[in-house]
Amino acid sequence: MLERVIFIRHGQTDWNKEQRLQGQTDCLLNDTGRAEAREAAERVAALFSPAIIYTSDLSRARETAEIISSRLQLEIISRPGLKEISFGTMEGRPLALLQTEFSAYWQAWLNNRQEEKFTPPGGEKITDFRSRLVTEFMAIVKEDRGLEVLVVAHGGVLKQLLGWILQLPWDQAIPVRVPNTCALITERHQDTWR
Repeated sequence: MLERVIFIRHGQTDWNKEQRLQGQTDCLLNDTGRAEAREAAERVAALFSPAIIYTSDLSRARETAEIISSRLQLEIISRPGLKEISFGTMEGRPLALLQTEFSAYWQAWLNNRQEEKFTPPGGEKITDFRSRLVTEFMAIVKEDRGLEVLVVAHGGVLKQLLGWILQLPWDQAIPVRVPNTCALITERHQDTWR
């Protein structure tokens, strides 16, 4: 029975470095991101024994998973349900400009955090995103591929899954900082995850 899931955020991309909103735009790792992935592989090898790697199908997560897999010699299974949230027309924009270019969205976030006002223009509703992630997490748990698995995904994915595990509302999970190649570990305690 699966007892531990190790989540790792992908390595750095140029858009991370430039502080641009990526969402589902398919960005590649840069050299720093590849070095971060190699360091993450060493940390995982020293501390854990995952049986398999699940990854988002976006290139930045997939490449991070491949680098880790080359060190650990593990099978990789791509899971489209682990993609980052779609930010629609906001993707590619510098974070510093979002306050002015998408002021209605920004004000909805600052003032009331109502989910219907928090859907990015042309993007994915935050509660639909979280629901997709929980469904994907439960499917991975049911596959029962060993005692421990590794999941390589995105900052928003890790925040919302951590929030769900900790029983936080969706909006309380958003401010959590998840640096590139940060690891979050959840373990099964009876029938719950912590």
